Amino acid sequence: MAGRENSERLGLLVGLEAPARSRVREALSALSLSSVDAIDAGAARELVGRVRFDPVVVGYPLPEGSVAPLLDAVRRPKSSSRASALVLLTGEERRREAQAFVGLGANRVVPLDELDPELPAVLERLSRVARRCQMVAPSRLEIRVGRVAKHLFGQTVNVSASGMLLKVPHRLDVGLEVSFELFLGGEVRPVRGRARVIRQTLQQREPFAGVGVAFTTFDDGDALRLARRMPGGDTELRT
Repeated sequence: MAGRENSERLGLLVGLEAPARSRVREALSALSLSSVDAIDAGAARELVGRVRFDPVVVGYPLPEGSVAPLLDAVRRPKSSSRASALVLLTGEERRREAQAFVGLGANRVVPLDELDPELPAVLERLSRVARRCQMVAPSRLEIRVGRVAKHLFGQTVNVSASGMLLKVPHRLDVGLEVSFELFLGGEVRPVRGRARVIRQTLQQREPFAGVGVAFTTFDDGDALRLARRMPGGDTELRT
């Protein structure tokens, strides 16, 4: 199965100098992945809209200017590469600057001087990140402040083995711990568990207010119930 999935994946390299480009290709080859180079950031923005590249590896900073337009192109709703891993490669002196884009389109930052030992492991880990699948269902979040419980009603938009994206008309702080209930069609009892807020939706990429949460625990048997409703009957939801 892993070999078949890898054979269908194609990496995209953007804005890399020749030595780094060669080393990235070697890392991808070790994972049985092929890659193509984008002529520039403009060409990359066009490519990710119509071809699924995974991963996308970008040199930071880009010669053409800000990396933000490329990240927006990769993560926009209709992008073929929206759910793909995106890694920024940079020198140590720009590492903190590049790190600000993690969670805003980028998944990881890898310093160029750590490229050989770190990049293959990073790409392998990211290749195992669960893909999101659409699952529109009513949801309820419970937030506790001391002894007071506040309930927020929303809608799950998509779900993966590690978390879900919800429409919620309230701003929730990153790091907030919440209890959740996900109401699956045709089932009397909702899927229940706990999760942690990991990001806010971004207006330029997602046309609704909401949050992304990472699952931390499920009530007994609920991880399996949710997994069975996902495409392919994935039974590896994290509990």
